[in-house]
Amino acid sequence: MRLVPDRSFPPYAFVPGEHPHPTKDPQGHSFGDSEATDPQAFEWGVDLYEHGYFWEAHEAWEPLWRASEGAERSLLAGLIQCAAACLKIRVGESRGARRLGERAVGHLRAVGGSVRGVDAAVLADGLCAWLASEPGDASGRPRVVSSR
Repeated sequence: MRLVPDRSFPPYAFVPGEHPHPTKDPQGHSFGDSEATDPQAFEWGVDLYEHGYFWEAHEAWEPLWRASEGAERSLLAGLIQCAAACLKIRVGESRGARRLGERAVGHLRAVGGSVRGVDAAVLADGLCAWLASEPGDASGRPRVVSSR
């Protein structure tokens, strides 16, 4: 299920060393895009993450994180670091993924409930289980559950 079904995914999910950098390389899928405020940034980030666009999800959520406070800021920090951990797994850096995942869990545990339809404790538990399974790829990653 998509939260922003009318928006097309980028032509590739950025993986360092495999694709042109999305914003820095003229061949990148988002080169030259403006930093305009996106009213659907959170939902778009969820769609990106759920479909394996981890770098892109991080980019969608980061402006929201910068502007947020309290539980929402903790949730966004956890989501951003969870996406980064998934990207680290994809490039074969399991220690870096574990470190980022542990930080993500800390942020998610600090939420103390549900924010934006995401049950942070459930996501933190899923992330812990995924990391404990010694993931070889990101296919078994925890899902972001949103009621929006």
